[in-house]
Amino acid sequence: MNRYITTSAGASGSYGRERKANSRGLFPLLVVMFCFICGPSLILIALGGSAVRAEGVPGGNIQDPAVKAVDIARPAVVRIVTQINGRLTVQFPNGRSATFPLDGGSYGLAALGTGTFISAHGDILTADHVINPPHSDELNAVLIRAAAPDVTAYYNSVLARGNQLSADQVAQDLLSGQFPSTPSYAPPVSAVYLSTDYSGPLSAARLRDVPALYFARVDRVEQESPPNQKDTAIIHVAMEDTPSVELGDSSAVQVQDNLTIIGFPGNADVSMRPTDFLTSSVNRIFVSSIKTTDSGAQVIQVGGNVEQGDSGGPALDSQGHVVGIVSFGTPGGTSFLQASNSARALLQNLHLDTEPGPFQRAWSQAFNDYASTAPGHWHRAAQEFATLAARYPAFKAVMPYLTYARQQAAHEQSSGTTGQSQGLPLLLVVIGGVGALIIVLLLVGAIFQIRRRQASVSPVVNAASGILLHPSGPAHRGPGQGALPGLPSAAAPYASMPPTGTQPPQTTARTAAPAGPSAPPHSPRPWPPSPGSQFSGLPRQPAASSSAPGSASSYPSPDLEDENTLVPFGGPPRSAGSRGQPWLSKGDQAAPASTAGGNQPGLPPRRSEASSSSAPAQAQAASAPSSGPEPPTTTEQLRPWPCGHMNRPLARYCSTCGEPAPPPPTVRRIEQWTDRQGQYQ
Repeated sequence: MNRYITTSAGASGSYGRERKANSRGLFPLLVVMFCFICGPSLILIALGGSAVRAEGVPGGNIQDPAVKAVDIARPAVVRIVTQINGRLTVQFPNGRSATFPLDGGSYGLAALGTGTFISAHGDILTADHVINPPHSDELNAVLIRAAAPDVTAYYNSVLARGNQLSADQVAQDLLSGQFPSTPSYAPPVSAVYLSTDYSGPLSAARLRDVPALYFARVDRVEQESPPNQKDTAIIHVAMEDTPSVELGDSSAVQVQDNLTIIGFPGNADVSMRPTDFLTSSVNRIFVSSIKTTDSGAQVIQVGGNVEQGDSGGPALDSQGHVVGIVSFGTPGGTSFLQASNSARALLQNLHLDTEPGPFQRAWSQAFNDYASTAPGHWHRAAQEFATLAARYPAFKAVMPYLTYARQQAAHEQSSGTTGQSQGLPLLLVVIGGVGALIIVLLLVGAIFQIRRRQASVSPVVNAASGILLHPSGPAHRGPGQGALPGLPSAAAPYASMPPTGTQPPQTTARTAAPAGPSAPPHSPRPWPPSPGSQFSGLPRQPAASSSAPGSASSYPSPDLEDENTLVPFGGPPRSAGSRGQPWLSKGDQAAPASTAGGNQPGLPPRRSEASSSSAPAQAQAASAPSSGPEPPTTTEQLRPWPCGHMNRPLARYCSTCGEPAPPPPTVRRIEQWTDRQGQYQ
């Protein structure tokens, strides 16, 4: 017999659980396939990649073009120390005067600034006030503080009459003019120190102990413009094949451009040890405005961290070209750069050769290979850095780059397998493409399989109970084929209620149903849902035509055991007392039984006693089993419905498809005597 599974229409039913199970089973499958396909690719990338990143990369984010340009330019930036010897003549209140120091010497003052090599022959671009400090109140105050201890000692030992002064009091009197003073200065002398970006860390304890390879005195000022004009100067030191930076076009600088300055701010001198004193600082600034001074000099107003000691330092664009020279600032923190085009005018008069020298070309090439991502770039960079270290022993700053490049080259494929390394990206692309194609095919197949399962278990909603019904297996079973194995018979979901106004019959114990079918085979008809709509309300009336028996879309016809087991939705409860002996009318069609109270509405007229008495015998003979030890039992009478299923006379809905009961037929009485008993036929 056919067994049905009743499920709720909500998401908690077996139909919803089956869909969720399908979805849950699809995700682990995709994860496993992804790991299986993409895992080898990830391993190849990890093992055959062009670089194995360490915790710290010399040079920082070398993939950033601006950072790479600054790294290349840093060895060309130098610190300039300008020394000025000064003497101070003081007028005391009693008319005496003295020049300090009293021994005829001088006080050495130092002005600190920054410069940049712009050629390979020792030519340095800087600000003019770095090498020619103006004799301003600022310089005079430095000289007064240097001379204050000597002036105090002289005053307390010679002029004081019991009124001793401290060095701070004397300095305040000198600065305020209570003790008038006159400074005198010797011509300045400047020295250039290479930074640790070229020399590397230094072991010297004092600045005077720095090796001669890393500093030189300025032998001449080649060209200059005073601070009150363009504040630029080009000086020269006796060095050859030096690092250098190219001059850029300052007319291309626009407001809101980002620039980078390299310098040696005095506030950053936390130690006078040469290694710290000669370590440069890098700061990002942005262009606020471009203006022109009263003297006609074009200046670039910038915002950012620009301090004293950065004066003369380069302002680099994203290409690493000098587009400005740090010049002056206001007490409020606004800073100004001299435009690089002002320095271009000075160069035109000198006819300097500003082409990069051998060192700069080798350094630029090595660093570009160091920052590259092309196959074999670590081997090339390591070889080029090694050549630089051998050719320029004083260039100790190359060692961190050389060490790191060699470490990365150890993980890089050798030059003999360059073809294989070039074919690695193609292999990865092929593997990735095949993996993506397989994943897409798996997705399509999984979706197709899920839809097939959903189509094979399409739910049917009974309007009277709101229950989803779907067959328990993919293949429907016809009458007489037996029950599906492994599934228990489902009980009626609701207790059927009798029609209004009738007395519920007394139920008795059910008798065993015969093994064979109780009704002739017929063609069941499907009950398809309304296309394009959800199940709601009453089902649509099925079409008059019925599908072929055994088709996948039709429900199998019930046998006698189905009728005795399943309660039709909305029908009255079954009882043994309501069961009568079936009788067959013409054409072996099952007909309803008559009651003692007369003809019921919608039923055929009563037969004669003879016909009624013969009907039970015929039905008993028809329902007798062909084999088996048990004798045949009586069953209630069934009648065919328009839907093609057999149902009880008082049923309100079909027990198989749920279709409402057909309306009672209109009986037209036509008296026709056909036999001697006068029965209607």
